[in-house]
Amino acid sequence: MQISNNRKSRALSALLTLLVLTLLMLWGTAHATLQIIEEALELRTAQVMSWPLQPGSAIVVKPCESCAIKSLRTTSSTRYAAGFDEPDITLKELLRIKDRGAGYQQIGVMVFYDPETLTVNRLILDIQS
Repeated sequence: MQISNNRKSRALSALLTLLVLTLLMLWGTAHATLQIIEEALELRTAQVMSWPLQPGSAIVVKPCESCAIKSLRTTSSTRYAAGFDEPDITLKELLRIKDRGAGYQQIGVMVFYDPETLTVNRLILDIQS
């Protein structure tokens, strides 16, 4: 009987230790800090006040009626595309597609940028016919 109680005690102790370790691990994970690495703006072309004309220039947008104007700088590493899951294109090609967009019902503009530096990572036209 004594041996059986000792085993139960060890098993209970091991189980409690495992439970405490699991809770500590979960608590540490739950308190991890999330870091925002990219923000996005979903716009219509009418909300773009000024388009970048070359790498290093800015796209100037008004995200909403009551929002402040936002100026986001492009760089030589900014990527451009004429749709999601489409290959990268040059800024010149993107502007040409945007200018021809009058025949489309709506053109969306997706701007993905670094919130700390306000530099554009990706600029995507979302053309809907």
